[in-house]
Amino acid sequence: MLSLAAVVPEHQRARVLALPDVDDRAYRAVVEALIEVQRARLPWADLTLEYLVSVEARVSVATRAKVLRVVLRRFQRAWHEEKPMTVKDLDLSVLTRNEKIFFNAMAYVVEEALWTNQAPVHLTADVSHLLPGRFIRVLGWANLSSFLPSPVLTLLVARSGAVEGVVPARYLPIVRLLYGHRTRAYGVHLAFAAATLMGDLRHGKERNQPSSIMDLLYDTASVLKATFSMYGLPYLSAFRPDVHLMAYARSETLCPAPQQLTLRGKWCLRRRKAA
Repeated sequence: MLSLAAVVPEHQRARVLALPDVDDRAYRAVVEALIEVQRARLPWADLTLEYLVSVEARVSVATRAKVLRVVLRRFQRAWHEEKPMTVKDLDLSVLTRNEKIFFNAMAYVVEEALWTNQAPVHLTADVSHLLPGRFIRVLGWANLSSFLPSPVLTLLVARSGAVEGVVPARYLPIVRLLYGHRTRAYGVHLAFAAATLMGDLRHGKERNQPSSIMDLLYDTASVLKATFSMYGLPYLSAFRPDVHLMAYARSETLCPAPQQLTLRGKWCLRRRKAA
């Protein structure tokens, strides 16, 4: 790895030198390709290098070589055709199914490196572009910025005690849940409920533990999802709790759980779906 270490940025040199020598033709070929990319300082130089130094040892040499070979080939093709100035200029819609798999594999490795403070922060934008619609842990509350009103997001950040937007570990499951419901008609209201429950103090101590908040939000989201689906409600303005929730509660009371279905239970489910 001496030849590669000679052309990488100084902050990555020690990590490259720590890589074991691998006697594999395909692996050596992609390392040579990475050397050329580093010398030319192409837009994907830092991203592909980070994958090489961060991928876990349990990933086979053949898999590492294949991921890098496919990724480098697609980037090179895009460079000749479109001259992308950054990784974010890469058109993901032209990727084949296999290419998407390998790009995702690389991006997930780099996302983990970002989360553990191993990768350069500027790679966050590249990972976000390659994993659209995915929760990027290092972004913290910023994952929700595209759908939450600024006051609600500001309240979430403040009530969680976040520093520079980084989500405290105890609240990470809550952020993931809110992110998973971001496209729902009730997503913003669920986030506001979370904000009001977090950081609520009584006698100097948190009134609601993160686990209890998570349980409450999960149960609420489950009921709302089922109710909106049952009645085909497209918007929150069409939701009438006094009508829809009461009807849903009656159907849940009358209908047994799926694992306890009898002939009457199956008829009940068919009737619910028909409604």
